[in-house]
Amino acid sequence: MANDISRRFPRQWWVLALFAAAAGAAVWQQFVRIPFATPMYGLFHNQIDAEVYRKGGEIVARGGDGLYDGALLNEILPFTYTPSRACCSCR
Repeated sequence: MANDISRRFPRQWWVLALFAAAAGAAVWQQFVRIPFATPMYGLFHNQIDAEVYRKGGEIVARGGDGLYDGALLNEILPFTYTPSRACCSCR
């Protein structure tokens, strides 16, 4: 049984090492081009979706008129999510 499994799924450690190296290189490149702490664009501080949800929730809390009419965030990002997402984001 064990021999049968090892034939179907050979242990090729270099494939895992290659993927780990590629992931590390991608994170490093992102850090070089856009530092981690850059507001709205950094790897760990990217809250654009949350801001659009919050703005959509504010519109729904005021009655819901105009939720899909125009851009909500910085005049460029429209609310493209389902109405239930806006309702869940209401305060």
